[in-house]
Amino acid sequence: MEAKISPRLEATARAAAARFDFEDMIVDTKTIGTNLCYSLRTINISKTGMLLSWNSSVKVPFIENTIIELKVDTTRQHLSFPVDCLGKVVRRIDHGADPATDFGVHIVQMEAEDRLRWDKTFEKFGKAKNHPSQPLNANRA
Repeated sequence: MEAKISPRLEATARAAAARFDFEDMIVDTKTIGTNLCYSLRTINISKTGMLLSWNSSVKVPFIENTIIELKVDTTRQHLSFPVDCLGKVVRRIDHGADPATDFGVHIVQMEAEDRLRWDKTFEKFGKAKNHPSQPLNANRA
């Protein structure tokens, strides 16, 4: 008997956003309504989310389904202005004895101006990916 992929799963797989390895962007994160901020680094990003890493023995209080505030590229190293959004932690990966923890975050809300900046960044990423002579850096999107 041949295994078949359901049409719904197939559509979901096609709709998955392209991911870009981007390991040096700082993302300030905190749970809604708190002042305690954690500066995480990106591992990869896509239009719909990001994989973030925290490498410290201090534990970050985010668990799956936590809604967090994100300020992407707070150092303005890659964007002309940081992008603010809300995200939902969809995955938490603890690395055992290693103090590193990774967080899969799905973007759930972004204001129009931030969305425009974010989308422009991915247009540049797409062009750089298709033209290897251009660096994969959204600098000043």
